[in-house]
Amino acid sequence: MVHTTRHFCPRLRSTEGIRCLCALCSAVFLVGCYDLKLSDYTGGDGGGDAARTGGATGTGGATAMGTGGAGGGGSSGLGGSGGVGDAGVRDAPDGQPDAPIGSSGGGAGGTGGVASSSTGGTTSSYGGATSAGGTTDVGGAMSTGATTATATSTSTATTTSTVVGTSPGSSTASTTSIFTGTRTFPLSATATTTSTRTSPVRTGMMTGSATTTTTFTQMGTGTATAGGCGITCTGGQICQSGTCACPANLPSWCNGTTCVDEQTDTANCGGCGAACAWGQHCAGGLCVCDGTSCPNGCCYDNVCNPYSSQTNSTCGTAGVLCSACPVGGTCQSGQCSCALGQSVCSGTCVNEQTDTANCGGCSAKCTSGQHCSGGACICDGTSCGGCCNGNACILSSSQTNSQCGTGTAGAACGTCATGERCVGGACVCDGTSCPEGCCSGQVCEAYASQTDAMCGTAGTTCLACTSGRTCQNGQCACPLGQSVCSGACVNMQTDNANCGACGTTCSAISPSTAACTAGRCLVTLASDWNAPYHIAVNATNVYWTNYYGGVVKVPIAGGIPTTLASGQDYSPYLIAVDITSVYWTNLYNGTVTKLPTGGGTPTTLASGQSMPAGIAVDATSVYWTNSNDGTVMKVATSGGTPTTLASAQSTPSGIAVDATSVYWTNYNGGTVMKVPTGAGTLTTLASGQNAPQGIAVAATSVYWTNSSTGTVMSVPIGGGTPSTFASGQDSPYGIAVDATSVYWTSSSNSATVMKAPIGGGTPTTLYSGYAAYGIAVDATSVYWTNLSTGGTVMKLTPK
Repeated sequence: MVHTTRHFCPRLRSTEGIRCLCALCSAVFLVGCYDLKLSDYTGGDGGGDAARTGGATGTGGATAMGTGGAGGGGSSGLGGSGGVGDAGVRDAPDGQPDAPIGSSGGGAGGTGGVASSSTGGTTSSYGGATSAGGTTDVGGAMSTGATTATATSTSTATTTSTVVGTSPGSSTASTTSIFTGTRTFPLSATATTTSTRTSPVRTGMMTGSATTTTTFTQMGTGTATAGGCGITCTGGQICQSGTCACPANLPSWCNGTTCVDEQTDTANCGGCGAACAWGQHCAGGLCVCDGTSCPNGCCYDNVCNPYSSQTNSTCGTAGVLCSACPVGGTCQSGQCSCALGQSVCSGTCVNEQTDTANCGGCSAKCTSGQHCSGGACICDGTSCGGCCNGNACILSSSQTNSQCGTGTAGAACGTCATGERCVGGACVCDGTSCPEGCCSGQVCEAYASQTDAMCGTAGTTCLACTSGRTCQNGQCACPLGQSVCSGACVNMQTDNANCGACGTTCSAISPSTAACTAGRCLVTLASDWNAPYHIAVNATNVYWTNYYGGVVKVPIAGGIPTTLASGQDYSPYLIAVDITSVYWTNLYNGTVTKLPTGGGTPTTLASGQSMPAGIAVDATSVYWTNSNDGTVMKVATSGGTPTTLASAQSTPSGIAVDATSVYWTNYNGGTVMKVPTGAGTLTTLASGQNAPQGIAVAATSVYWTNSSTGTVMSVPIGGGTPSTFASGQDSPYGIAVDATSVYWTSSSNSATVMKAPIGGGTPTTLYSGYAAYGIAVDATSVYWTNLSTGGTVMKLTPK
């Protein structure tokens, strides 16, 4: 039958009492005898307790009463040896010998089981012999059973059993098996156990001894978990179903020594040997720092930072996360604190009584121009560079006439009076605030309130009128036609000291004379010259031809005239000048002459010309017209052979030159012509003109006079339709041009000098006289000759 549990070592009754024969347990486990499950060690099919001492008892099944039991097959341990037949006995009352029960031979040896993690046991058997007469049975030797254990190390056990006796069936049984277990031995250690038992001599019983020797060769290390003799559960393990195991509340076996809960054990948190640091405890298998493990510090990167190690940047208590103290604060025993009277605002210790960003409370910011005093934002001279409108600071850049003032920084804003305005924090009187009055200090005196002693306009300083003047609408007025210059009434149309404008002096070097005329300075540079004809000017002198045989110059500021050339046979006509020389044509003797501007011997550049009339000069050449034979000529300023630029012209007269071309008028032909300065194709710019004479060229147009029709004409320099520039003129003759205006003379008895804008417009009369003829201009003045009226050379400034 099968028992749920039984003593691993069978009990044998004898006259010596009950004895536990644990030879195998002692040999294998080297400790005492403990109860094990039957399932851990499978015996043979033998029956109950042996009644007699038979052969050596195996580790397998017990002998049957009467008949020797067959050796049990081990499930994963040693195969059981055949049981030695032993005569059964029947219990007798105490004090009386037990009665023998006969039975035949010993049981067969058991078959070794196959080890689950080792080599299966060797099969052995021991056959029992039947005694003579059959009265006394000789039991077979008991089989050796197998053991089973679960472990992580492997051992090899070799067991040799020798039975010596008088029984006929005496024999020697040898068994080798693989033992799998978790016993702890030193590496490669050998444990040897020898057990010797001698049975008492009984009638009909076998005599002899059985010796079992077991040798273990350790293949590893470990600890038995259950199911063996002498195994004690340690380290908090408990025996469960024959196995040492950790309880449910401490489920992990760590380091081969103890049961732990890796979810909560600080020495084995989340794994064996994973110890938590100081100030941490194990929660959920993780080492954490919190108020439980760090009550007197704060946690920084999961590490407890105690009070003694805290700084102003890592401060806290009761296991909270460490944090920085406010700017200006200090950490004391895990608490951040500010200085006395300070509060924490936006992470900074501040004094809400004086802090302009936190005045009276956090984020209560004072505006520009205010400061915090007693927890309130106020405006005064400490914080405001402008004026205070209540507690609002009004800077000068934002001030208005009704809120003005920086006389005293932080003073109350004021209001500017009528006629004043706020400038830079001050109320001032100026032309903007007082456009129709004068300023007396900072007070605007309007026209209606002005007097002769306090007069002015446009915000100027009020002045007293003098020299009999009266204040009229802000002006100290002089008599009609007069103006105030240097505190005096003058007629700027005629006053040589204030000609045309206060301070403009009209003067000339004697014997030249000057007179302020119509607001311009009219200078008679030379007089009493008989028939001055044409005129030219350079930076220092004015030059003219005198019809009766001379070439004369006078300084542009006036002075004594100088005759440069005389005896020109009553024929000097048109004249030109450059930096070094003066040039003229002799109409009747047919020459073109040159003379240094400083005087000297004249040089004839060309002779044999046919009534040379107009003349012009550029940087390299002199150009002229021969009115009689109709040619246009040029020669180098240094002299040489003249070159004909044009021929077959009809009474060519006036001539002009620019950087690229030469221009002239054909008096009888009524045309205006153009040819390149180096000669080439002739271009007719205008035709159908009526007695064109004088000609001048500007940047974009050519201008000329038509003496018969009384017109001044123009045409684009590149050609186009001519246009009338001025009409109704009285015999216009000489013409000159500058960058802004065109000037011309009228040679009739009602001679005039005229001016008009270069782009066209109403002409202005600059001078009225008699027989104005030649004309020239410079940067400031216009010059002309009066052919009659005593023969004068004139200058008008400004032109």
